[in-house]
Amino acid sequence: MSDFKGLYSIAAGYLHGVDLTPLEDAYAFADERHAGKLHASGEPYISHLLEVASILASMKMDRETIVAGLLHGVLKEKVATLAELEKRFGHDVANIVDGTTKITNVRYNSHLADHAENIRKLFLAMGADIRVLLVRLADRLQDMLTLASAPEELRRQVARETMDLYAPLASRLGIDWMKRELEDYSFSYLFPLEYQELTSHLESTLSERQAYVDEVIGILDEKLKKNHIRPLRIIGRPKHLYSIYKKLVAQKIPLERVYDKVAFRIIVNTVKECYQALGTVHAEWTPIPGRIKDWISAPKSNNYQSLHTTVAGPR
Repeated sequence: MSDFKGLYSIAAGYLHGVDLTPLEDAYAFADERHAGKLHASGEPYISHLLEVASILASMKMDRETIVAGLLHGVLKEKVATLAELEKRFGHDVANIVDGTTKITNVRYNSHLADHAENIRKLFLAMGADIRVLLVRLADRLQDMLTLASAPEELRRQVARETMDLYAPLASRLGIDWMKRELEDYSFSYLFPLEYQELTSHLESTLSERQAYVDEVIGILDEKLKKNHIRPLRIIGRPKHLYSIYKKLVAQKIPLERVYDKVAFRIIVNTVKECYQALGTVHAEWTPIPGRIKDWISAPKSNNYQSLHTTVAGPR
């Protein structure tokens, strides 16, 4: 659980030379206005606000966005007015809190065709200041972290809304780590049996797979440079549970045939280097037969070009 000192420490770690007094004022204001109120999870409401603000600070957002994270519930709970916020915390903070409240009040019906896409477009229009969307996403992520204590019907309703609206919104904004977390939490509530079965079959946790990713990136960087290939970037990530589940369902295959539980992307300067990088990978690790795809010699219709392979990694 976050506390204000922890939040302040995170913000001070990167907001060098920025007056952080407004954070202290916002915390005191929220603590006073929400005194005695509990979040739906049963925890004090101020604890939820601190967690949301801490998520935003961990994303290295500006001071106003973090302040808005602390204050994002005051208009929704009707414990302050917009004019009061603007006078005390400035136009930007008031605007972010107001926009976040309007998005929160939008109602979603998963049974209506195209409703999710229409609402996502509405969110993007309402979030002319992208900080509005970021505060709302941080709020929803924190809600998902504490959703287990809610009644089952509410869990499923919030999870469906998160899967249909908020995870795609995070993806559209390029926040892939948040998209993955939102999808995995939603998956656990929408398909609890499948989630438990998949979790029990995977041999490693997400954190262990991330450590594996970091290890392989180091090996790739070393081997490529040894072969005089200077990659622009090497990106690796563990595939999250929901993406593995989607592959199982779409391809109707057992878990044992999902070879790519972690994925890497090597970005190079030229086509020649791309093929050289593929050769370097195959020289280091054994390729899985039938898993090589050449989208350079035969580009996709959208002109996507790359080489794909699956290998048996270091362990």
